[in-house]
Amino acid sequence: MIIHSHNIEAARFRSMNKWWWFLLHQYERFAHRQADFNFFITEEDRDYAIRTYRLDTSKCAVITYGIENAELPSAEEKQQSKSQICDELGLPVGTKLILFNGTLDYAPNRDGLDKILEEINPMLQQEAGFSYRIIICGLRLPTEYNHLRNYEEQQIIYKGFVDDIGIYFKAADLFINPITDGGGIKTKLVEALGANTPAVSFKAGAYGIPASIVGSHLSVVADDDYKGFVDAIQEQLSKPHRSIPVAFYDHFSWDAIARKAVEIVEEL
Repeated sequence: MIIHSHNIEAARFRSMNKWWWFLLHQYERFAHRQADFNFFITEEDRDYAIRTYRLDTSKCAVITYGIENAELPSAEEKQQSKSQICDELGLPVGTKLILFNGTLDYAPNRDGLDKILEEINPMLQQEAGFSYRIIICGLRLPTEYNHLRNYEEQQIIYKGFVDDIGIYFKAADLFINPITDGGGIKTKLVEALGANTPAVSFKAGAYGIPASIVGSHLSVVADDDYKGFVDAIQEQLSKPHRSIPVAFYDHFSWDAIARKAVEIVEEL
């Protein structure tokens, strides 16, 4: 029996203040200790499980979330994507596009959106010396947000569900990830970086992404440090174009991940 854990769910629900998280902790511990081998989605989860559930280190490995592309998108592909999105939105192509996406009725993502609307964007409006728009993509925005119409004059564009989020990842000049709870690896951040788009994230949101493979493409800010987050946005957008290290794709491409998993299973 092999368990592939996509989250330490007890820790995730503890971060969301669910009273019953400890019951799930006991269940997860039992299940992992029965397994012949355990796959974890991040190094942090693996270390936590070995330490907290007292698992055998030799029976644990990281098999992370992956992305389809195994190499950088071309500069031409990114420029075409940006031109397409700017044309669709009626914006000059020189506008800095800042992207946030996620399922918006999920509490951690909704909290991230609130941080953008109430803390990050008001500060950025005061300090930014450039033209920008923050594009919000995602399903199931609660009705009380009124499609973010009250924020249309504040550089916020709500797109909701889009047919191809990949175009937006490639078009964006920057991806922001102001998430501080929910646990696990943030797949949207991995996908944005895989599109060779720089990103700014709170520390909790960058969980599972090794700093050694992203170079200067990812700025990690202490949780809820809004001034630091806005400063990182401006710093990233002022940098000249560069490419994320090839090591990122060696770590996150499905092809490399699958080969590693197969080797482990064959050894069992």
